[in-house]
Amino acid sequence: MKNLLLYTILIFLIFASCSICPSENEFIGKYYSQKEGIENYIEIQKNGNFNHFYSKGELTLKHSGTWEKSKNGYCYLEFSEWKNFDEKGEKFEILGNQILYINGKYLDHTPDGETLSSFIKKEKGQLTIGKGNDVIVTLKIEEKNDIEKIEFSSNNSLISISQKELAENNVFIYKFSNKGEGTFKTCIYKLNDTICSEQYVEKGYEPKIKFEKDSLIVADFFGTEYE
Repeated sequence: MKNLLLYTILIFLIFASCSICPSENEFIGKYYSQKEGIENYIEIQKNGNFNHFYSKGELTLKHSGTWEKSKNGYCYLEFSEWKNFDEKGEKFEILGNQILYINGKYLDHTPDGETLSSFIKKEKGQLTIGKGNDVIVTLKIEEKNDIEKIEFSSNNSLISISQKELAENNVFIYKFSNKGEGTFKTCIYKLNDTICSEQYVEKGYEPKIKFEKDSLIVADFFGTEYE
């Protein structure tokens, strides 16, 4: 009976590990640093190579190498001759191989999940705006007919999505600082109508909003939808 229980637990752990760690096609793409004031991303290519880019002011740093997915049951990527632009900037070090853990759409230095040191994957047709990481709002537009403008506002700050940006993207991620309780507002401006929605948030909230049939629908507040 004891051996059967241990065997059942082992099978469950193996299954959970396989289901959590994404396939290769799912994590190929660009992952952007969440730190403010810099442009820093890793581009993971299907051929086993990667590009690491860092820019701050007039400073630009680039690095290329190879990556390999873990084969020991854990969920991480190993990068060759890693240069820690993201942590040290121009005073970077060459660390040898570097491990970054896969956590959904994030790559992180630790297995604990998303932190400010995480890189977040940017999908095609997706635009990220705003400053801060306390609240991350995701708006998905199903139908863009007659939409002239989109606006996000919070803490007396207003950001508009241009028609060009609207034409090129279907998903808009709005990030802002919010240390305690607060609200944000989303407005869709159409030719003959304006649809707005204001929501309560706290630090750590990740509201997911869908715009369909001329309605702003909050699908989730904690980031579990769209994954």
